[in-house]
Amino acid sequence: RTIVEEIPEDIFNITQDFSPVTLTLNMFIKQDVDKLKDEDLYRFLGDMRKPAAAISRKFKIVPGHLKMDIQPPYDGLPCCLTSNLFEVEPFPDSRTRRPIKEIEEFPSREVYVPHTTYKNFLYVYPQTLDLRGVNKRNIGIKVQFMGGEEREDVLPAIYGRSNGPAFLRDWWCLVQYHNKQPEFYEEIKIELPPKITHKHHLLFSFYHVSCQKPKPEIPLRQEPFFLGCTWIPLLQDNEMKIGEFNLALTADHPPAAYSQLSSDV
Repeated sequence: RTIVEEIPEDIFNITQDFSPVTLTLNMFIKQDVDKLKDEDLYRFLGDMRKPAAAISRKFKIVPGHLKMDIQPPYDGLPCCLTSNLFEVEPFPDSRTRRPIKEIEEFPSREVYVPHTTYKNFLYVYPQTLDLRGVNKRNIGIKVQFMGGEEREDVLPAIYGRSNGPAFLRDWWCLVQYHNKQPEFYEEIKIELPPKITHKHHLLFSFYHVSCQKPKPEIPLRQEPFFLGCTWIPLLQDNEMKIGEFNLALTADHPPAAYSQLSSDV
């Protein structure tokens, strides 16, 4: 039995008919995660159309300005990088402008196009953390892609931010001030090797980052205070282990042969 899905003809002309648009935001709401969860924000989306004076009665307004220019791409776009950070011609030798990065598409349906480039990405999205039993706040997460269990086995395979190196060994999530239950909104993109082994895993290390102004008689702590760690093996039964995980933390450094163990609860 063959099922043929009819696709509207105008779906391929969306980019050609798309007109440039500019979005400007001049008002931002401070979100106290302990009091205002993401689910609560969804209920207040309708209030965003009200005047700022009415919104300020419920929320704390943070001044700011964000301008987004959205326009369809055109042929011969200069100084462009693919999602693999490959240069696309024309790419000038002397950069007079910042490179433009292509964003990898997550299509909602199958796209039948020839594969002309090799891609093997892993996307990691830390979501929530609960350390209410620890007398520490200002918690930072360091994410590492490991090819083994030694320090020298950290692989420089994490794509960096636009204002830094192309690839990183360590990815630090943004620290939320005075919060033991932080929520994270970061996307970590990792370039996987062609062959994945049972030694490959993700290592998450948790630290307390001091935000206090140092006193003259007390030296400033240079290194964040280690709180614990957890990990995710990439392979399970010789298949890639993907999905959503609820991980247990250990307050000690990883034991021997930890990458063969599962910390998923």
